Amino acid sequence: MIIETRRMILRPPQPEDAPALCDILRQEFVLKYNCMAPPESPEKLRETMEARKKEEEIQLVLVLRESGQVLGMVGIDQDRLRYGVDSVNLDYWLGQEFARQGYMSEALEGVLEYLFRRRKLRLVSARVFTQNIASLTLLERLGFTREGTLRQAVRAWGDVVYDDALFSMLREDYQLSRKKQ
Repeated sequence: MIIETRRMILRPPQPEDAPALCDILRQEFVLKYNCMAPPESPEKLRETMEARKKEEEIQLVLVLRESGQVLGMVGIDQDRLRYGVDSVNLDYWLGQEFARQGYMSEALEGVLEYLFRRRKLRLVSARVFTQNIASLTLLERLGFTREGTLRQAVRAWGDVVYDDALFSMLREDYQLSRKKQ
């Protein structure tokens, strides 16, 4: 699966992406709002990505069209909070030097178009730590609805326990928001 946006190509990870992804995943900026530990090495990261593939999670690396530079990643996984509903859950992260430049907004818009128009999903969800203001704002701007807060939900990097804000977007919400644009 490949998604193309104006500035990026979102594609499955390649073995040669591991060093760049490893560097990004070691940034405190990325670790702060993630529950994953920093990768020990590019080789270990490759192993983790292979294991996630076997779990049927879709991983998409964000790559700049012009330079091929790796910016971050979007994951599309089973929505474990719902049962019997055609839905997925998004997770995403971006290197600090690429933040606040519209890259993740552009990437998620492309992913949402794929999920709702091509895969015809009923619902897309996302969970965000309540302290991650940039990510909360991003989801709201994209048209997600905040469903509530799961208190004391995740023990993250640095042994910090965060509340999780739960978001969703229905296919109808997506269609309505795109008509307004």
